[in-house]
Amino acid sequence: MATDTRILEAVLEQAPGHIIVTDDDMTILYINRVDHGYDRDQIIGSDFRHVLSPDQERKVQAVLA
Repeated sequence: MATDTRILEAVLEQAPGHIIVTDDDMTILYINRVDHGYDRDQIIGSDFRHVLSPDQERKVQAVLA
């Protein structure tokens, strides 16, 4: 199981796109290392909606609806 976890972590970290994992309240639990314009350590634990533009937030809400 530990090997599977390390493989998954490597895949997430090397993915070319943004990967953000949130809880049900939209609190960021994980963000990969893609350059997203934010300090990764500061953004983990924050509300996902605070890092989106209004247009991006509408798109995310449409997908989640």
